This record gives sequence, structure tokens and C-alpha cells, in this order.
Amino acid sequence: TRNGDRFTPIGMNGSKKVLRFMMDIKIPEPLRKIFPVMESGGEILWIPGKRLSEKLRLRHEKGNYMIAEIVC
Repeated sequence: TRNGDRFTPIGMNGSKKVLRFMMDIKIPEPLRKIFPVMESGGEILWIPGKRLSEKLRLRHEKGNYMIAEIVC
């Protein structure tokens, strides 16, 4: 992530800085710089294992879906 990156976690009104989100959910400081995030077009969509962006919320059963997998 870049300094000041923001996203809107599912269930939250408004956006939040990614760094503040990571601090709030207690990701240790040394891991914050290397913690994976998924983005598209400069927009943060997912912090794996933590929270999806409101942009990825399923609104109905029919539509286009994406499957993402983290491989270590």
C-alpha cells in the first residue's frame, strides 16, 4: 500500500486509511508494510483474511464473480 491509501470495509460507513485499519485490528507494526492487499485500478478491494471492501459486497445472486486465491 501507499501512504494514505483508503478503503471502505464492508459494514462501515465511510472510508478508513488502510494503515489505521491495520492498527485497529492489531496487525503488528513489522507486518503492516509487507501484509498483502488486493487492489484494482488503484483502489483497495481486499485485505486478505481480514476484510473485503464494500465495493465487493454481493448485491444479488446473479452477476459476475471473481475468485482470488493467495498462494504462498
